[in-house]
This record gives sequence, structure tokens and C-alpha cells, in this order.
Amino acid sequence: MGEKRPAVTARGSRLRRGTAALGRGTPRSRGSAMDPAASRPAAPQRALLSSAGRALLWLGPVYLAGYLGLSGSWLLLGLALALGWARNRRGKRERLAAASALLEDEREAVRRGLAARHLPAWVHFPDVERVEWLNKVLEQAWPYFGAIMEKTFKEVVEPKIRAKSVHLKTCTFTKIQFGEKCPRINGVKVYTKEIDRRQVILDLQICYVGDCEIHMDISKFNLGVKGVQLYGTLRVILEPLLTDAPFIGAVTLFFMQKPHLEFNWAGMSNLLDVPGINVMSDSLIQDYIAARLVLPNRITVPLKKNMSIAQLRFPIPHGVIRVHLLEAENLVQKDNFLGAIRGKSDPYALLRLGTVQYRSKTISRDLNPVWNETFEFVVHEVLGQDLEVDLYDADPDKDDFMDKDQDSSLGTSVVCLSHLLKDPNMTLDQRFQLDHSSSDSFIKIKLVLRVSCLLCSLGFPSRSFQIYGTEMPLGEIQLTVRYASIRQSLVVLVNGCRNLIPSSNRGVDPYVRIYLLPDRRWTSRKKTSVKKKTLNPQYDEKFEFFESLEEVKKRTLDVAVKNSRPFISQEKKELGKVRIDLSQEDLIKGFTQW
Repeated sequence: MGEKRPAVTARGSRLRRGTAALGRGTPRSRGSAMDPAASRPAAPQRALLSSAGRALLWLGPVYLAGYLGLSGSWLLLGLALALGWARNRRGKRERLAAASALLEDEREAVRRGLAARHLPAWVHFPDVERVEWLNKVLEQAWPYFGAIMEKTFKEVVEPKIRAKSVHLKTCTFTKIQFGEKCPRINGVKVYTKEIDRRQVILDLQICYVGDCEIHMDISKFNLGVKGVQLYGTLRVILEPLLTDAPFIGAVTLFFMQKPHLEFNWAGMSNLLDVPGINVMSDSLIQDYIAARLVLPNRITVPLKKNMSIAQLRFPIPHGVIRVHLLEAENLVQKDNFLGAIRGKSDPYALLRLGTVQYRSKTISRDLNPVWNETFEFVVHEVLGQDLEVDLYDADPDKDDFMDKDQDSSLGTSVVCLSHLLKDPNMTLDQRFQLDHSSSDSFIKIKLVLRVSCLLCSLGFPSRSFQIYGTEMPLGEIQLTVRYASIRQSLVVLVNGCRNLIPSSNRGVDPYVRIYLLPDRRWTSRKKTSVKKKTLNPQYDEKFEFFESLEEVKKRTLDVAVKNSRPFISQEKKELGKVRIDLSQEDLIKGFTQW
């Protein structure tokens, strides 16, 4: 018995030493095992402090109202504003999260079948191409772009803000991070028809759901942005195309319509989400951007030295569109009586083209309103520009004031102006179904487009060849004229015509006839092929007049656009003509002009 006791003691000693060694070898495990016990008293304390803080936050205004002798209506107003602010904040976070999820897996989102307005453009339009390779390039270069922008904010933007006012001298950017999520291009549309041959036009479907975070301190007030959403169609025009480096004269950028822009505010900027203020602040920001980047405003960056960009920045408008707002049918009932009985609506229309917006009169209590109003818009870009028509109810229910734009909407319709070019008279008179409304809701509109023939194209040097009839410009023709010294001939390339005015309701079959005046002999006449039923024919045909340069300098080029018609037809044959004095031109260098 006595011999076994030391063995037990020794074994117990070994166990104690092993335990001690384990304790010395893993001090973090011992500490972590003790952390929950140590933190148990702290968790109830934090919860109690949080509850007390929330109670003070809600009871503080009540006490203040009672202390100042204010009525209870002020408390209700404050409560409504607080609820509206919370609702707006929650909605922004949800929309930002949904947009981020869409960008993470675009194909999966398309497969699930999201709402049409959330899907990328390439899903709906077959002529819009995906450019995933470009998105990969942007993703790779985004960190470097962010570093450049951070430096620009600190060294350029901050001093300019401080110089604006005495009250802004303390302005300091405390945090500038552009995040990891870069802009995406959901699709690209390239225009190859009905445009100048010396330009390239691209429409980029821009989507930016950024996790950027920018904070700024002004007099101890912290203002900031924590997340941005931007959707829009950015047009990029490369013009004029040159025969020498850098091959492109300038790059022009602008948005076709007002882009959708939404900020997730941080710091004191959260006050901008208060109902009433949020609509005004969003409108001010969008108007500020529209005044610089939405048609007719544009940014032009010259790539060639000594390039004159005045005409590119301020081009002559393409024409005017007259919109006849006629009527609507079977609109949605928005007015309620006591929240249960469905009534009628008091509809009015908002018409937008670029930065210009018109509002129609309000028709009271009518689901089939008749307006018969006329509006006119200046058209700066026919291709790619849309007319937006939104219908609203003038007096939505009082409980909808926090989200008026959504709850009072009766439907929308978008009309592409390029459809007018397909009609011989450039007129469109039809019923359009309203989106985001009932299936039998329609609006009837008549559109009449009149294109200006004083349009100066993107030429360098710039000038236009206008086709004149007896009273007014009737279209444009593009010619390339140069003198070939080796062949001793004047070369005339007829590229094409655009915006011709039809001479009859049956359309026209145009061709081009050329004389080198004063020679009007039948044998010296040049004539292109006939293009059937088109107002924008493309020829690309070359003709030569074999004369010396000195003789050509004394001549005048007579160009006429004519309609090919039967011999016994009474239709007008000549659509218009233009004469070019060759003595004023540098024929050795040559030129291409409309």
C-alpha cells in the first residue's frame, strides 16, 4: 500500500505539470475561454445604454415640445418626417444592394427574370453588343484611376472649394476612397447608317453601382457620400476622322437623357433624405449635371493640335419636332374614397426631350382625357434620342406624399425619334401603350419632325452643301471633290444624301446628276444609280472630268438631286440642286463636305 502512494503522487504531478505546460503554451486559448465570462456583465450594460439612448431620442422631442408649449401636431409632423426619412434610407440601401447583386452575376439575374427596367440593354435590343473585355480592362485599371482621383480631390477640388467662400475655408476632405466596384458598360451600340462618313458614333449603356466613400469636414460638420448609383446612355462621338495622326480630331461626350443618379448619404448629409428635402436635393443635383453633360450640353476634348472645336461643342440643331398630345384611354384609377371605394383620376402629362420638359393641363376626374395640346422641342440628335411621356394623377391620396412620384404615376411611354425617319413625311400618328400601367391603357400622340438643312456637318474645314429648290432648303448631299494631277482629271465622289423632302406621298427614287458648267452637253453629263424609296440614299459612286487644273478653276460644279419617275407622271422630277464655285477651293488638297 505504501509503495503505491508515491506512484499516484508522481502521476498526479505529471498531470499538473502537463496542465501547466498546456496553459503556458496556449495563453490565447485560456484568455479566449475567459472572454465570454468577462463580457457577460458588459453585454447587458451596452443593451441598457442603447435602450436608454433610443428612449431619450424619442422622448426628447416630446419633452421639448411640452416645455415650449407646442401643440401635439408638431410632434406628429416630426414623427412623420422621421418615418419618411427612415423609409427613404431603407429604400436606398435596398436598391443599392439589389443593384450590387445584379452586377455580381449578370447572367444569373437575367436567367431569374428580373423586372425589365433592371435588365441590361443587350437583353432587349439585338443591335446592342456586350463588351465584357472592356469591363475587364476597367476593372483592372480602376485602382489606379481611384488613386489619381484621390490626388485630384486633395490638390485641385479642395482648394477650389475653399476659394468659393469665406465660410468654406475650413473645408477638408477627411476620407476619399473610390472602392473596389468600378463602372460597367452594359452594352454598346455603334451607328453605321444615316451618319456622316467622317465620324464614329457610339452609345454606351453606363452602369455604376459604386462603394465609394467620400467625407468632408466644414466647420466641424461632417458631410459625406457612401455609395452611388448611376445609370444612363452616354454618347461618344469621334470626329472628324483624319488621314494623319492621331486620326481623330476630337472626342465629344454627352448623355442623351438625364441619367438616373442616386446617392447614399453619410454624416450630416443624411438630412437630405428627409421627405420634401430629398426631392429638392435630388432635382438640384440632376439639374446641375444636366446643365453640363446632357444634350444640348456636351464636353469636347480636342486630340489634334490647333483643332477648332467651337462647331463641335455648339453644333446647329438638327431640326424641330412638334408633338400633338391628343388623348389617353383607360387610365388607372388612382383616387380613393375613404381608402376603399375606387374613384377616377385627374391626369396630366409630362413630356421630356433632353433637358427640356413641358407639362400639360390637368383633366379633372377623367380616365379618358382629351388634351389636344401642342408642344415643340428642338432636336439636337435624331438618332438615339427619345421623347419621354409620363402621365401622373394631380391629387394622389394624402397618405402617399412620401413617395409621390411612384404612387401617382399613371404610366409612361418612350418614343424613339429615329422611327420618324422611316416615314416619308417624317410623321407619326398612332396610339402607344403605356408601360407600368394596365394592359389596356393607351395614349395617342402625333409627332411631326422637320429637319433643318442648315446643319453644318462635322467637316474640317466646316461648311455645308445645301440642296435648294425654289423656296427653301430641301436636304443635303455629301461630296468629295479633288483634282488628280497624275490623271489630269477632276474626281467627284458622290457619297450620299440625307433628309430629302419627298415630292409625293408614294415616296421618291432619287439619283444625282452632275454637270461641269458651262458644259451642258448630254455626253458630258454624269449620273448615279437610282435608289428606290428612300430619303437618305447612299451612293459611293465616283466620276471624272478630264480637264486641266487651270480650266477646272474656271468652272462651276452643278449638282442636282432628281426623282426617277415614269415618263407620263406628273410628279416633280427635281428635288433640289447646289452649285459649287471651284475657283474658291483647294482642289489639290481636296475636301469632303455636306
